[in-house]
Amino acid sequence: MGAELSQTLLVWSAFLGSAYALWNTEHMAVSLFVDRVKSKKARKLLNYTARGTTLLFLLIGIWAGAKVVAITWGDRTTAMQIPAGILYLSFPISCGLMSVFLVVQFFSEGKERT
Repeated sequence: MGAELSQTLLVWSAFLGSAYALWNTEHMAVSLFVDRVKSKKARKLLNYTARGTTLLFLLIGIWAGAKVVAITWGDRTTAMQIPAGILYLSFPISCGLMSVFLVVQFFSEGKERT
């Protein structure tokens, strides 16, 4: 039972930690290409494109993750006998949190510039 609980907590902490990192803008980013672009307008467009792509991925993650949770919810874990979907639920919840954080950051940046 201890190993199963540890595994579940590890998965949940990893995904929630990822959302926390996004909220604090501490997520890893590869900006080598963007940093070489001289035009502020082009750099801004690239950043918006990256955020839009990230948001699209997160929305697909919510949808697909919810499907996996629905499929596995009826199964029971071996040791703890809890719904197996609880383990997978961490992904769509974290994607949802990150989507909200991304949108909030996008609009808060716009307010700072005006």
